[in-house]
Amino acid sequence: MAQKLDISQNAYSKIENGITPITTDRLEQIARALDVPVESVINGERRVFNLDNNTIDKFYIENLHEENKDAMQQTIDLLKEEVQYLKAQNETLLKMAGTNTNK
Repeated sequence: MAQKLDISQNAYSKIENGITPITTDRLEQIARALDVPVESVINGERRVFNLDNNTIDKFYIENLHEENKDAMQQTIDLLKEEVQYLKAQNETLLKMAGTNTNK
């Protein structure tokens, strides 16, 4: 997986162990590498991935999910917070734009 993400094994290990927070860009890269929708990675749906991809071992992916459940939940929580923040920012900008257009 580290090779597919073009990062070192050490850097990927830090992501797996929750030491390095996962960014939305990295999450998208992982989803592309696994050939699954981002939602599947976030929701932890282990059943959906491309079995024709010989470089990914199903057993490894399932165990990785179980071993990193807490780290993944933290990542999901952070992403949810980020989405809420961005929604609030969007609403503020829309209000400001509406105020400017009414002048």
